[in-house]
Amino acid sequence: MRDSLKQLLFLLLLASPVVAQEPYTRSIKVDLLLKTTKDEAGRPVRYPTNGPAELAAYLVEIPPGETTGWHVHQNPSLAYILQGVIDVDYEDGRHHQYNAGDTLAEVVEFKHSGINKGKEPVRILLFVAGEQGTPVSRRTDPPR
Repeated sequence: MRDSLKQLLFLLLLASPVVAQEPYTRSIKVDLLLKTTKDEAGRPVRYPTNGPAELAAYLVEIPPGETTGWHVHQNPSLAYILQGVIDVDYEDGRHHQYNAGDTLAEVVEFKHSGINKGKEPVRILLFVAGEQGTPVSRRTDPPR
């Protein structure tokens, strides 16, 4: 019995540094919104390597009735829908509706277009991990 108690205490001592290394105190709440290795088209996330890295954050607002037009992103990015509903068409014919509270891994070099069919602005928080000097998106012709 005593050996079992010693083993238990030893295991607890081994585990305690892990708890001490957590980044925040217990009173801070951290919710994982998205963790993925694939974008919305199911393709692997790949980071650019042709130039210096750059991080950027954008607040995108799309008024009611407006469309983004067909475009592509050249760098991996995460989007969090803060407000509204946006309908997105993809070049492969898929359609998806994203609502406030949704998080998505934007597609890279994959044509897509979003439209706000609602009565309130769509607000999107967009985080881009890319290459310095690269625009957040590039206009493109619609898919055939």
